[in-house]
Amino acid sequence: MARCRKSREGKGRGFAPAPHWGRRPQTLCHVRMGESNLANDCFDRTDMAFRFAIGSPNSGRSLSWKFWSQGDEAYLVVRGVGARFQKFSFHKTGNCRWARIQAGLSGSDRVMFEWQRDVVPARGMGQASLLMAIAFPTNHLSTSIEMTGKEVTWIPPATANKATLVEIFITREFKQEIVEDFSQKNERSLLFFKTNRSGLNVCVARSEFDCGPVDMKVEESGLPGAFSGVLYFPDVDTHNSGRPLRLVMMPQNSSPPTVWELGGHDASAAA
Repeated sequence: MARCRKSREGKGRGFAPAPHWGRRPQTLCHVRMGESNLANDCFDRTDMAFRFAIGSPNSGRSLSWKFWSQGDEAYLVVRGVGARFQKFSFHKTGNCRWARIQAGLSGSDRVMFEWQRDVVPARGMGQASLLMAIAFPTNHLSTSIEMTGKEVTWIPPATANKATLVEIFITREFKQEIVEDFSQKNERSLLFFKTNRSGLNVCVARSEFDCGPVDMKVEESGLPGAFSGVLYFPDVDTHNSGRPLRLVMMPQNSSPPTVWELGGHDASAAA
């Protein structure tokens, strides 16, 4: 992964950077925030981390993700098979990092991608500064991965051939204003809301978009100490493998980034 310190003025205020596969998700110039089916259940406990996964424990599911904020900093860790080494950090300076969690590496060696978020717009503008987005294609959810023992919030997946998009952003708008704006646009659901020490509001939202077919082979996994060989992440699991391998990756460099979580299997074992 490359590093990118360059800020693209205004790009981080819309939702969201165009993914590499298929059609781009619906983008907004303003945070005019969607029918919030989960609005009444919005996670706003200030003393707890927000652990979430896409799908359900009895059907297709993603890895478990943990998001929390402390002071004016925020963090996101993906927990589970093949992605347990990855952490996203969002600092109060605006510097954001995607790094491996691996013993023996210096801070600079752990960084996989680095970017600068946009300045948070003034209150009343109905806008936000996008930190990052995560795409979860429904066709790639797994049925054969074990979940961690931690309790998670299960986020409904998009329908087949679509993807769930989870966006993390910072705004000066109040929670009720966000929920009302989402309700008017009927595009997003507010999942998490917390006011940090400086008064900025850190939020997580869900939407969905047409992602098109997502089909990829990886010659070398690039996951430290996890897998090797040829890995296949097909749009259709013709081998009925249950997609035991999960991969978190970024198809193209963008700032702020959109990362994708895909499900696949060892191609050689399925041959």
